[in-house]
Amino acid sequence: MPSNLVINFSTEAIEEHNGPTELWPGSHLETACATGGVGSISDEMLRRRNRYAPPVLNCLPKGAASFRDLRLWVSTATVCPSHIARGRLTPTV
Repeated sequence: MPSNLVINFSTEAIEEHNGPTELWPGSHLETACATGGVGSISDEMLRRRNRYAPPVLNCLPKGAASFRDLRLWVSTATVCPSHIARGRLTPTV
């Protein structure tokens, strides 16, 4: 799968209290789910990766840009869910 660059922009500060995105370091090298499409990461794959490379929280100040490889696993933060009632806009290029 060819790599692609994704840039997310924070329109407000993204911190632990308002649900940052989880990034899974090194997961862009995982080829087992490369052809499965969205949602193809199994619970077993998550458990295995979590043992040696757990996710990190992508906390950002307002106005920051976050660059990542599109193949990198991301999820909404399950360890720090958002405690705000409204959604958050993060424009993506």
